[in-house]
Amino acid sequence: MITAISLNPSIDRTVNVEKFVPGGLNRVISAHSVAAGKGINVALTAAALGVASECIGFMYPDGEGMFRERFRNGGAAASFVMCEGSVRVNQKIFDRTRGEITELNGLGAPVTDAQMEAVFALAARRAARSDWMILTGSLPPGCPADTYQKLCALAKEKGCRVVLD
Repeated sequence: MITAISLNPSIDRTVNVEKFVPGGLNRVISAHSVAAGKGINVALTAAALGVASECIGFMYPDGEGMFRERFRNGGAAASFVMCEGSVRVNQKIFDRTRGEITELNGLGAPVTDAQMEAVFALAARRAARSDWMILTGSLPPGCPADTYQKLCALAKEKGCRVVLD
């Protein structure tokens, strides 16, 4: 079992333009949005490869449905600590002429100490039954800088191997 932790999920909105002109008018040729985040992608990729996987972390009411649908369609489990607010949105601008992507990534909604405690409790329960815990992605505002260090120690204490990106 692989448990991936996503503390700062995102909705990645990609717009395609013929040639991106900074400071100018850019006409969108097409656009699409996807529920994303590195931890989300790890859990879904593992499931696609036939490995039992789950994603845990923070989630927000505004945007949650898109994630639930992606997990349901992707065959991975998901358990989240609910927070107030919205899932962050990352804007991706794909310049078709240059074949380049310009990224504008959101910060995410702040999390509280109580939410941090809840996600650590969830991580402890999952680490006890997982072979691997994957820690990846940015931290939302309010997460202490040593969050990943503490999650690594927690997983190791429960006998779970860890990958930190």
